[in-house]
Formats: sequence, C-alpha cells, structure tokens
Amino acid sequence: MGEDLRQHIMKIKEIAPKLNAVMDSANKSVAELEATLRSCGIGIEVRMYFDCSADELTDYFVGYQRSKSGRGFCFVIDEVRVIERSESHEVPDTTEIVDSWDWQDAPRDLRLKSLKEITEIVSEISNDAEELLQKSSASVESLNLLKESLLGNSVPQPEILAEDGDEFIVRSPLDRPMRIPKSKLRK
Repeated sequence: MGEDLRQHIMKIKEIAPKLNAVMDSANKSVAELEATLRSCGIGIEVRMYFDCSADELTDYFVGYQRSKSGRGFCFVIDEVRVIERSESHEVPDTTEIVDSWDWQDAPRDLRLKSLKEITEIVSEISNDAEELLQKSSASVESLNLLKESLLGNSVPQPEILAEDGDEFIVRSPLDRPMRIPKSKLRK
C-alpha cells in the first residue's frame, strides 16, 4: 500500500506543474476574452449547461452575463440544485441557484471543465448580436418614419425597386417589397 501511495504522490508532483500551466493559460485567455467582449459593450447574456457533476440533482451553467460581484459583464459559473426534475423537455426543471462565481473565482475543476462552452458562448453572442441588429434596425427605421410623419416632418422617400404600371415597388421599412401608387409618391 505504501508503494502505491508513493507512486500516486510522484504522479501528482509530475502533473501539478503542467496542470498549473494549463490553468494559468486558461485564466489569461478568458480574462482577455472578457476584456474584449466588455470593450464591445454588446450587453448580450448567454448561458449554457455543462456536464461536470456526478450528482443527479446538481447542474452547472457557465454564462456571459452581468456579474453579481459588480464587475459588469463577465463569464460566470452557477451551481444549480434541481428541486424537481420535469417529466418533459418542454417544461423546465424547478431549480435554485446554490452558488455563483465569477469565472476567475470559481473552483479550478469547474473552470477547466467549462472551457469548451466558453467558445460556444462567444459564437452564440455573435449570432444573437447579428440577429438583434437586423430586428432592431428594421424597428428603428419604422419608428423614425412614424415619428417624422407624426411631427409633420417630411418623410424620406423609400427606395424605389421597380415600376409596375401605375405603381412603384419600393423597399418597406421592414425591408420587404411594397407597392405604392405613383400618385402617392414624389419621384
């Protein structure tokens, strides 16, 4: 038994510096990634489940969200206790957050196990930002047209895509083709 213990101690001594180097590199990379995302001021929250618990009643999530410690947006790991499992995937489990850490302050094993999801979160933020931009741009354009028409300001002429008899086909505020009689539009 003593020889087995000695081998395990030797193995730990061999692995520890390598594991520390990996952790140092991950800490640096995540800190730089957080700083870059924070400088963009994107403000989009994304959370993802990651599997690292042997306990069926504990789930872990990593997310880019507003920090509970006041650091602004950063990566956060939440430990969630499942109070009641749902029978259906359509209804979420009943849960409560047991613990929450800014990523840099979370236990080492959770940080290392969440690295894959962090790359997926960045991809999701990018996709969400693009979708939000498209939806918001159309809404803002519609609001501006409405505001200008209510205030009596001249309404900007829509982009004419084609002519069809007595009508123009124009680009609507929602970026869709729309027919307008030529008499209603100044050319």
